[in-house]
Amino acid sequence: MTRKKVKLAWVENAKSRATSLQKMRVGLLKKVKELTILCDVRALAIIFSPNKVEPMVWPSIEATHGLLGDFFALPKLVQKKKESSVESYLKEKTQKIHEQLMKSNKKKEDYVIDELLMQLQNNRRIVDLNLSEIYALLSFSRDTIILCRKKLDFMQFTPLRDPPVFPFEIQVEKFKTITNDISVGQDNERAGETDEATRRINVDIFKEQQHYNEQ
Repeated sequence: MTRKKVKLAWVENAKSRATSLQKMRVGLLKKVKELTILCDVRALAIIFSPNKVEPMVWPSIEATHGLLGDFFALPKLVQKKKESSVESYLKEKTQKIHEQLMKSNKKKEDYVIDELLMQLQNNRRIVDLNLSEIYALLSFSRDTIILCRKKLDFMQFTPLRDPPVFPFEIQVEKFKTITNDISVGQDNERAGETDEATRRINVDIFKEQQHYNEQ
């Protein structure tokens, strides 16, 4: 048997209102209990009734005190992380409805564009289009051009990658290698200069001996 849908409105009759409170309170506590068992979570419920001084507490007063104590012992940032108010709830629902409306409008626009393109392919003239259809085609053309430009920019201007950064140990070894190469080069250059000076001295001595023999 299908359950009758409950009308969300204030019950004017006091007796009916009290009966609804009792039934729905029992159902709510049953759902909370099922939630703790099925999902292995800790939960509590505190329900205030207009005709009773003390509220109804579930599962017990001791367990409720313990759970509330654990909650208030948490940092304020953690406590307010998933806090929800009427304002935030309405804002979130409004945002979702707005997103759904935007998606619906986008689907409608796509359908209109598809129909227009099909009609133009079937020999309908552009001069026969009304103003709203022309605006729809212009908007479609603009969005298509923007999308193509973005794709072309991505293809032509691929972002350059940063050069790889070697670990510190490899950088030290490379520095040592470069330093040794420079040192060896300087030693070779000095050795070459020494050999050149020795050769010049030997040539001068040979010339002097030759000049002495000629005399």
